[in-house]
Amino acid sequence: MVEPGSNGSEQLLTFRINSTTGPLTFVNVYAPTLNATLETKDRFYENLTSVINSIPDNEQLILLGDFNARVGADNDSWPSCLGKFGVGKMNENGQRLLELCAFHNLCIANSYFQTKPQHKVSW
Repeated sequence: MVEPGSNGSEQLLTFRINSTTGPLTFVNVYAPTLNATLETKDRFYENLTSVINSIPDNEQLILLGDFNARVGADNDSWPSCLGKFGVGKMNENGQRLLELCAFHNLCIANSYFQTKPQHKVSW
């Protein structure tokens, strides 16, 4: 059963699925781009943190979408949230995303799996 999201905006949309193994909450994200103002980025991450904090601990959380971020390949600095298959160098938005992941005990899932070079990033 799918439950409609309780909140939504142009940048954040949540929906919940009740499965046989328990509830899953998906948060679909469209983060501000690199050239957005710091105030816009701060407001976005405050709203995202509020959404994450509203999800009960017994539910699975999946963040998906476009974070407009490059998290890089520095697994040594971010071992709890960045796998060994990251790409390139981190940018400012990547730093924010990794800090959010570290704070909420989340991981960048696609950095944990080795893929073909042409599938690692989108341009």
